[in-house]
Amino acid sequence: MLASVKYMNLKPSTWEKLTRNYIPNELIPSNWSCSSRYPLDSLENLLSKGHQALRMYESPEQLAVEVLNFNQYPGCFKEIGVDTEDRFKNGVQIYKSLKRNEYIYKIDFCTAIYRILNRSLDDSKWKLINDSVILYLKNLESTMTNNWEMIEYPREKLAEVKEAVWRSIDASKYNEFIEKTELIKDSDDVIQKWKSILNKNGNLESEQEILDVLNESFRHFPVKGNEKRYTKMYELLRVIISRIFYIEVGSILPNNTESTPIVRLFCEDKEYVVMAEELLETMKREEMNVSKIKNLSSHQLALQCFMFNELANVVDKEDLKRFEFVNITVQVSRFAATPIPTIYGGYCIPLFDAINQLQHDMVQYKRVFQMATPEELPIFKGIFVSLQKSSFGFFVDLNIVDETKRRWNYIFKNLFKNKPTEFQPKDVRKVNERRGFTVEDLKNELEYLNLTRVFPEIKEYAEGIYSRFGENRKMKTTQMLIAVHGCQVECFGERYRKIHHPDENSELISPGTSGTTSQSNGSSVQATSNATQSSPESTVASSVSESSSESTEEIPKTSDSSIESTREKTKEEKKKLKKMKRKEKMATEKQEEKPEETRNSESKTCPKCFRSSEFSRKTNEKLRISKIECKSLKKKLDEKTRKEEENEQLIRELKEKLEEKEKKCEELMGEKEEIEKKLEEKQVIIDVLETEKEMNRMEIMELRKEIQRNFSYSISSNSVLSEESKNALFDLLAIRNTMKTENALKKCEEITRNLSKNSNDETVQRMTRCEFVQFEKFCKIYEKSINHHIEYLRIHSKIRSNWTPNLPDFPRFSQCFLIEYKKTMKKECPIICESLLKNQEELEDLE
Repeated sequence: MLASVKYMNLKPSTWEKLTRNYIPNELIPSNWSCSSRYPLDSLENLLSKGHQALRMYESPEQLAVEVLNFNQYPGCFKEIGVDTEDRFKNGVQIYKSLKRNEYIYKIDFCTAIYRILNRSLDDSKWKLINDSVILYLKNLESTMTNNWEMIEYPREKLAEVKEAVWRSIDASKYNEFIEKTELIKDSDDVIQKWKSILNKNGNLESEQEILDVLNESFRHFPVKGNEKRYTKMYELLRVIISRIFYIEVGSILPNNTESTPIVRLFCEDKEYVVMAEELLETMKREEMNVSKIKNLSSHQLALQCFMFNELANVVDKEDLKRFEFVNITVQVSRFAATPIPTIYGGYCIPLFDAINQLQHDMVQYKRVFQMATPEELPIFKGIFVSLQKSSFGFFVDLNIVDETKRRWNYIFKNLFKNKPTEFQPKDVRKVNERRGFTVEDLKNELEYLNLTRVFPEIKEYAEGIYSRFGENRKMKTTQMLIAVHGCQVECFGERYRKIHHPDENSELISPGTSGTTSQSNGSSVQATSNATQSSPESTVASSVSESSSESTEEIPKTSDSSIESTREKTKEEKKKLKKMKRKEKMATEKQEEKPEETRNSESKTCPKCFRSSEFSRKTNEKLRISKIECKSLKKKLDEKTRKEEENEQLIRELKEKLEEKEKKCEELMGEKEEIEKKLEEKQVIIDVLETEKEMNRMEIMELRKEIQRNFSYSISSNSVLSEESKNALFDLLAIRNTMKTENALKKCEEITRNLSKNSNDETVQRMTRCEFVQFEKFCKIYEKSINHHIEYLRIHSKIRSNWTPNLPDFPRFSQCFLIEYKKTMKKECPIICESLLKNQEELEDLE
């Protein structure tokens, strides 16, 4: 059995979805499925039967770790449709701001909570509670529509929840845990209690899911005979949901009194950028001055970015101090770049990584350069140009990347896939691992793969690519794959640099092929990170040549400003790389010249002079090393002093925060005392109302007795109703029939539930619940009054000609509720029992 990897408790179906979300479909065999009980066995089967590009992974554990790391982007499990059982078993990425505070994506909040509860509820006897918590978190997650929003990571509160749950689980072993709790009676009681506790936040979407979970539990453990068991589970679930609701109120619900504007700061290759649209939205929400940034972004696209050092030009100084910049490093895996949530609901990836994926698909997966001819090369150029023109500078929308891949697959299927046999691609031959391979072997492999047909000069690049692996590197088949890939990409880029930009050597974007870097045997290879120092996407920013016009007819036209900006950035990057290379070459030349000069001079001197010179060289070398060590020690000392100063500053800040919290605690204690006083006053009022209720009940009992006496007398004396009594009785029966047919309470419940579901404001949700309770109360009073008058008419056969029933007002919604409904639902609130309201107005006119 293979070694375990974290989160191996995921279902095989979940592993298959995660694997297919990461690895391109071209690399996975059509008959492969993750059906084994142990997912690593299925991944090992994939490595053995899959595409040769999967040979980059030397073990299934390595592939499993990379699959899990890639699928940690926010909203991933929801996006790919993971089953409910594994919905919140994903990892949570914690980010740090420039002020060293911890943040997570808002949509990862449910996952963070479930991670601390999963170990506690992993026992089979708590399966019902585990499934119920998942349903609650799923309903909570459905309210989080913005994947890009971030919240502060509640580490301390989560630790408190974990400790409280452990204490409750330990206490549930004893009967004292439910000593003061009423035992559950039957299955209906269980269903009612579960519905009430899971609807604590008012976001319950489907009651059928609750019934499915409870029915499954009823099949294994019937309620009859297990009353204590279900009572304990209910009490434990109540503790967990209450704790989650406590964190939810503090972390997720908007706080209008204290708000810190949070903006994501993306980092890639030591470049820090901020999305302009996200910055503008945050500044509008915080009511900041957006005149500068609004003018800049009005004519730009949604994913346009600002460099971090440019923010001072578009944001006021005081507003800039308020921002919390969360540092997010852009992660790149071998087969795909980690998607980044955008403000408009989709995902995006860096443009360089999108170009990398397209290059890998062409060179490694489809091996199209083995099938192409020199006349067909402009087709590939057109694809890269279309992708660059469709981007927004630093980022490109993931839908655009998928559309470009679909267009490329269509071109490949129609132009290359069905070519004759001599154009069909070949696999890279296996390398003898004991002997390795040389530069000549690499050149022979390039010729064997028919790459000299489309690139006659490709062998000239073999030596440069081979030298990047270093001398001590073990040259295996993996390294041969990397070298062949690097030769094709660099040759293709150099070809178009000479054709389209003969005077501009730094015009070419170099996205690199870091995704194919092999990390086997514990050593790092820089071959793939430097193997594509040139790529075709920016050298061909001019118009597509005539030979590729048919394949690039659908390239979108964008403004030249974004292309020029990317060119300027790539020029600066290439100049830096060239300077570094020149310095390295000069250093290596000096090191090679010095030994030759010393050998020639030493051969002419006598042995004594030779020994003295050798001794002086050793001492000078020791002196040089000691100086270097002194410099390093000074640097370490400076770093330590700097860290101590920072720690002191942190201590001061923490003390200030502690003082602020103490002041807040004192204020809260004062508020608590006021609330207790108000509660005491309300309790007195409740006691008075209860006494009045008791007196009214006694009066009602006496009235009922008197009515019965009168009824018996009326039956004996007058058995025929007069015309006035019949008309009044007919009107009252019509009112009661209207209430039954229109079902006023059900309509009221639907209206209030729709408003609560569509509004995210907690005060509105609270108002809707109060409105329903009030409507239900007065509706019942109205119905009782009608029944009372009907009984009265049946008893009294003769009444006055001008007799009118003394009915209370039919309940209606308050004016505040009607205004809030119109504002939220964008339409007028429906009128319940409109005919009764009209009758009521007519009766008032008659009176």
